[in-house]
Amino acid sequence: MLFDYNGSNSSFLQIRHLVLASNKLRAFPDFLRNQSILYYLDLSNNQIQGKIPNWILSLKSLNSLDLSGNSLASLEAPLPNSTSTLSSLDLHSNKLQGEVPNWILSLKSLNSLDLSGNSLASLEAPLPNSTSALSSLDLHSNKLQGEVPNWILSLKSLNSLDLSGNSLASLEAPLPNSTSALSSLDLHSNKLQGEVPNWILSLKSLNSLDLSGNSLASLEAPLPNSTSALSSLDLHSNKLQGEVPNWIFSLKSLNSLDLSGNSLASLEAPLPNSTSALSSLDLRSNKLQGIHSSYSFLQLGHLGLASNKLTTFPNFLRNQSYLTYLDISDNQIQGQIPNWIWSFKLQELNLSCNSLESLEAPLHNSTYVLSKVDLHSNQLQGHFPFFLNTITFTGPFQNPYAMQVVLFLICPIIP
Repeated sequence: MLFDYNGSNSSFLQIRHLVLASNKLRAFPDFLRNQSILYYLDLSNNQIQGKIPNWILSLKSLNSLDLSGNSLASLEAPLPNSTSTLSSLDLHSNKLQGEVPNWILSLKSLNSLDLSGNSLASLEAPLPNSTSALSSLDLHSNKLQGEVPNWILSLKSLNSLDLSGNSLASLEAPLPNSTSALSSLDLHSNKLQGEVPNWILSLKSLNSLDLSGNSLASLEAPLPNSTSALSSLDLHSNKLQGEVPNWIFSLKSLNSLDLSGNSLASLEAPLPNSTSALSSLDLRSNKLQGIHSSYSFLQLGHLGLASNKLTTFPNFLRNQSYLTYLDISDNQIQGQIPNWIWSFKLQELNLSCNSLESLEAPLHNSTYVLSKVDLHSNQLQGHFPFFLNTITFTGPFQNPYAMQVVLFLICPIIP
């Protein structure tokens, strides 16, 4: 505890930094009312109940206040003409319910607000001409329902917004000529359905968008000449069907795309002269039967194709120059493992749970950087290939070939 002695009142300590977390406090200590230089206050993980008093938000010098992990149920409205110097307010894991009052979003200096893990059901619209300094707003794991209001996406300074783990069903279209400073938007585990609107992919500053764990069925094509700043797009565990649209691979800044856990059956033929910035693509747990060789313009580092309906090794893989991780497990691939698959920069390869029978002889003078291969639950037979003698093979092993691998690693056989 750092403090200054207040010479004008020898019986009173003026504290700058006070941590009273994880005690058994049941109320706000009354001596806090008279703190004039208190900058940091942590009362988290106590047993404080009831209403958050307005005086604590208006302490003259208070910059950071942590009241998380209590049983607080409401916020007392500020007194007229009161001011607040708060920059960070953490109220997560309390018992707040009802409406998020608009005045809290408009506290003059408030930069970070965490209201996650409560029972808040709605957001009060801001007053006309009000402003907000908020950069980060976390409302995950509440009871928000209905529509995501457009005004929240347009808060002037808001950079990060987490609305995940609620029951939100739709997104209100932005107002004409409105702008957004959002860089990160998390809407995973809600009840969004229908089409992903094209405007959300084109928010000027949006870098990361998580729409996973919803019931979204399709993607609206972008408007002509629209641009996207998205680097990461997560749509896993939705209800996407049919074709993966070709335009998604050509989003100029998109580096990571997760479409796993849907019902996608194919990839639309790529646009002429396509280029892509993608380095990570996850298509696991879909219904893909193949990927055309014309997708060789994708130069990936990480590719997940597990749990689809592939019957052969996708031909576009032959032209991958940077691939370090490849998972094609749990498909229906039969026959021989081609030798070209060992010649990538692959470090980890999973071919388990297929119907593979043999390995093609290695390419002449090939070098390998693989460190981990999973071949379990196939139908491999024959002799262990000595060119793989530095690789760790994973199990469980359910065929004679795999047992030979284990024996080789334990006691190498001299050819």
